[in-house]
Amino acid sequence: MSRARDNANLSPTIADARMPNLTGAITTVEGAVATTIANDAVDSQHYAAGSIDNEHLADDAVGTDELANDVVINTSGAITTTGALDVVGAVSEDVTQTHDGIGIYGTAGMNTGDAKYTPGIKFGSADASFTTTNPKFLAFIAGRSTQVYNGDGDAGMALDFLTTPDNAGTAPDPTLRMSIASAGDVTVSTGDLIFGTAGKGVVLGATTNVDANTLDDYEEGTWTGALAAGGAAMTSATNAGTYTKIGDTVFITIKCYLTSLNSATGNISLTGLPFTEAGGIAGFSLAYFPVNTIDDAMIVARMSGGTAIDFMKGDALSVTVQHSDLTLNLWVMLSGTYQV
Repeated sequence: MSRARDNANLSPTIADARMPNLTGAITTVEGAVATTIANDAVDSQHYAAGSIDNEHLADDAVGTDELANDVVINTSGAITTTGALDVVGAVSEDVTQTHDGIGIYGTAGMNTGDAKYTPGIKFGSADASFTTTNPKFLAFIAGRSTQVYNGDGDAGMALDFLTTPDNAGTAPDPTLRMSIASAGDVTVSTGDLIFGTAGKGVVLGATTNVDANTLDDYEEGTWTGALAAGGAAMTSATNAGTYTKIGDTVFITIKCYLTSLNSATGNISLTGLPFTEAGGIAGFSLAYFPVNTIDDAMIVARMSGGTAIDFMKGDALSVTVQHSDLTLNLWVMLSGTYQV
């Protein structure tokens, strides 16, 4: 038995629909029933698994206005997008996987002869000021297979880091800066390793961060020394020196060519060392020419404290060389180490 009813007698809104249990199909005539389902009346519990797919949704039919603030996607398969996947706002939780690993997971074919990259993390900018290649590709982090695949045991993978320098032009090409090899070696291809905090360094020969194994200071440079008598500088045509400081040890070289005493008198010293000595061990090699300038069998150099070196003579090397021992046009060459 059936009865026809006018559409006008049907309520335009079904606030709380309760459908009977049906074993057959329900057929509707287009335009016969016009209803509106109340907000939140239907949720995921009202759909059978797989009952809604993309063929049942018009383009752009579901937008942010139709979705709650929180959207949870539970899937054991892949999520595929034909365009870019944009995440607006912060990701408050880690993206987890069922296997060991956290994060974004990308794969590619293994190396079959040439190095091959996996999909990586790509950085760019879509700033409107870019008039070419928008968005602009500016940096890249990617895995790189390192061995030819012959079986599941061939899984060598390195990690490469690429960046674009300032003023790279309208078609920048990111440059390889650093690589972490499959065995763990780190190669810096361009640039320097800079510590942002003073006193930090590289721990060598130890598995814990201890001061005794930390190389925290290295410096190279030049210094200007001066031959002096009684603390007063004499004139040298040449007095150029170099130094290398590694940790608390300084290596120095210098050569001086004495041309005038400048009326200076007293004990002879070499002043102007690049760093103040700390009273530790020091050792120097000394040469001078002409050899008969100083009338003594042996001359040695020793630290006198601060930033000066004294010259000693005598059988016991206990007598300080004096200005009267020198003649003009004298070459003095010295190299050695001391601690700071």
